[in-house]
Amino acid sequence: MGNGRTICCSPCCGPTTTCCCGPAGRQEKAMRLGRTLGILLAILLAPPAHAWPDKPLKFIVSFAPGTATDNLARVLADALTASLGQPIVIDNKPGAQGSIGANQAAKAAPDGYTLLIGSATTQAAAASLLKSIPYDPAKDFAPVTQLGHIAQVLIVKADSPYRDVAALIAAARAQPGKLNYGQGSSGNLLPSATLVKRLGLDVAIADTLKGFELLTWFAMYAPAGTPAAIVDTLNIATRKALADPVVAAKLVAMGFEMYASTPADLGAFTTAEVAKWKSLVAETGIEQE
Repeated sequence: MGNGRTICCSPCCGPTTTCCCGPAGRQEKAMRLGRTLGILLAILLAPPAHAWPDKPLKFIVSFAPGTATDNLARVLADALTASLGQPIVIDNKPGAQGSIGANQAAKAAPDGYTLLIGSATTQAAAASLLKSIPYDPAKDFAPVTQLGHIAQVLIVKADSPYRDVAALIAAARAQPGKLNYGQGSSGNLLPSATLVKRLGLDVAIADTLKGFELLTWFAMYAPAGTPAAIVDTLNIATRKALADPVVAAKLVAMGFEMYASTPADLGAFTTAEVAKWKSLVAETGIEQE
């Protein structure tokens, strides 16, 4: 410092031409330090990013408690609660061939906290058997994994004279219009109607057996737009749950044959099922409700 002038010192300034040791240089350094501190403070004060899931999940079941879909959902919820570390609530939303619950799931936030335990009824039958449904079974959902199926069975009364399928078919052909049959839900209407049509039988249909329900396949869906990372986490966790011997034993005892799939495979399967049901409804001449 001499005669009121500021002299740069090379250790401070280095090769730059701007003086960094004088008042202007110190001000610039202070501004840089302030900006750096501001960024650090913003990082420290920012809310932490939470890993999914950090709150309870919900399974929407489109049928009443005690049905096949509900039983499956409850066993699966217990298994996934342990692996995901969050409780899973079962939300039963029956009605309109399952379309009420499926629509609610389709319209839920795509954040991985609301899932649909769907079935052949909600994801394939409803679109063909009802005049309209408020959701698209393929486009409005992010497929997670298939879950399995329950076989459909043909039964007669214990005191029926028909002891096997051949005898029953022979009787139906010998007595056109005299035999009746029923099904537990619209999900069973198409298989039975297709059987009657292709065997060339003439039998009357009893619309519904109250309180009885028998479905075919089951699968897990998330709302469309759910992040792929969450879908993949759910897929892996569900695969592990279905492979667990304790879980498998419970579901087999209920009549389920369990298996999983990739999300892509479930998406292709759903699209094919919608097309198949549409074709068979046209073949059998079933009127939409």
